[in-house]
Amino acid sequence: MAIALDTRRWSAPEAWTARRRVVAAAPLGRILVVEDEPRISSFLQRGLGASGFTTEVADTGEDALALAVTGRFDLVLLDSGLPDMSALDVLRELREYSSRLPVVMLTAGRAARDLMEEPGGADGFVAKPFSFDELLELVRDRLLTERPAAA
Repeated sequence: MAIALDTRRWSAPEAWTARRRVVAAAPLGRILVVEDEPRISSFLQRGLGASGFTTEVADTGEDALALAVTGRFDLVLLDSGLPDMSALDVLRELREYSSRLPVVMLTAGRAARDLMEEPGGADGFVAKPFSFDELLELVRDRLLTERPAAA
């Protein structure tokens, strides 16, 4: 005698599967990664993507500014050593565009501390080499903290 096994009992309910698809399609936020080192930008894209964020990469200051003014991003990760512009110039132009867009600096050395002390400076920094968990915690924190409007 053959026993019929009802496999529907063992599979995920349709409502749960549909809800999972909706959650997966709704990113936690859109992040502009401004990094000229392909290895680092790829690492950031993979990690942030796996953590639920949507990312786009710009490898120059000019490209970053062109993308940032589209208004599609919730946060900018800005490398302090870009090939075409200083991070300070990029930051100043970003602040002219939007004083409320959070900017987190990726830096080696003291540069980010100096940029945070500038009026309208960076909202945070992570020193290279950094732990991805440390960066992720800072990104989540900055996305939840509303930046005051410029005076």
